[in-house]
Amino acid sequence: MLTNIFLSLCLCLTVSSEDVVKEDSFGAVLIGGFESGVESYPCSLEVPQLPSTLRSTAATIYNGSLQICGGWNFDESFFDECRVVENGEWKTVSKLVVPRNDHTLNTLGSKMIVTGGYGALKFLDVVEIFDGESWKRSADKLSIPRSGHCAVSISDTELITIGGQTSNGGPLLVPLPNIEMYEEGIGWYEIGEIYPPRFGHACVLMGNEIIISGGSAGDHVVEAMNLETLEFRRLPSTIQQRWDHTMEVVNGQLHIFGGLWEPYTMEWFDGEEWHLEDLQFNHLDSTSAVLPCN
Repeated sequence: MLTNIFLSLCLCLTVSSEDVVKEDSFGAVLIGGFESGVESYPCSLEVPQLPSTLRSTAATIYNGSLQICGGWNFDESFFDECRVVENGEWKTVSKLVVPRNDHTLNTLGSKMIVTGGYGALKFLDVVEIFDGESWKRSADKLSIPRSGHCAVSISDTELITIGGQTSNGGPLLVPLPNIEMYEEGIGWYEIGEIYPPRFGHACVLMGNEIIISGGSAGDHVVEAMNLETLEFRRLPSTIQQRWDHTMEVVNGQLHIFGGLWEPYTMEWFDGEEWHLEDLQFNHLDSTSAVLPCN
């Protein structure tokens, strides 16, 4: 009897994130980055490889479909295309007003919103809204031009942005502490600050908290910001340093993918500690989204 109990405990302790897909039905797709590869975890998702080099693009799920917008390639071209997968190929379905990379892309109800980024050799304060037909500049600009920030939709009409970097006109870039809320029909207003200021971090909504990981201020650090109190608490640090990575909630668990220092690895959190696994491609400056498994 004791032997059976011991074996059961051992089996529970050695369950990997891939085993979760047997009971749940979602996976993360990783798109672009240094090698511009496309792969999925923990299940196989039918998303084709990109037709060309694409770094620092952004992804969201809009009307049930994966959509990516913007980005850049090695000849310093900035992209304005928004693409979806149709019949096994990437197809351009709309174009941003301002080409950009290192921006955010989120779904707000029946709309999409793009904030900030870098394009035309400058940091951007331009916000664009997709109304279902085309992208249009919003009159509600960011308070400070920025890139390398993160953004989370917390409702069909509300978006929160955290941190980022900007220029003060000199050779050094300035990390930002700003935490700002966008409300449809109202615009932007500041709701707090994150310290130390940072860029290149990732954030994701999980329950009533926004989880923030890595970045320039502490590339092992993981924090949770309570949406009601706006107070922060620390979570266990990641195993590897993470900067310009992505983060998703997959089947109820936090997953972190790629990034500077460890672009060929990912980590998943079991509620107590992080676990390290390998990736196929270099996912520095990539994007990700969560889709149902095939």
